[in-house]
Amino acid sequence: MDRKRFCKCGCGQEIKWKPYHKYYTPKYIFGHSNKGKKFTFTKKHKENIGKTGKGRVPWNKGKKGLQKHSIKTKEKISEKLTGRLHLKKQKRK
Repeated sequence: MDRKRFCKCGCGQEIKWKPYHKYYTPKYIFGHSNKGKKFTFTKKHKENIGKTGKGRVPWNKGKKGLQKHSIKTKEKISEKLTGRLHLKKQKRK
């Protein structure tokens, strides 16, 4: 690269040339493009965000825990595994 480019955020740092800048040299150093900008939601936007979840039924409404197996299934699994030898590495876990 024959000429030096500086970050346009005002920090004055030089943009170092990298292989992926072959066809396009960026205007800003990574992370400097939003310097000094502040983003705030308007009151109307905040109200709309608050209204979106009201009245919606949660996905876990009425569920008792996160057990995937019934009691019968658990008994069958324990019967199959009784008497099975485990390695020392498996016992530690």
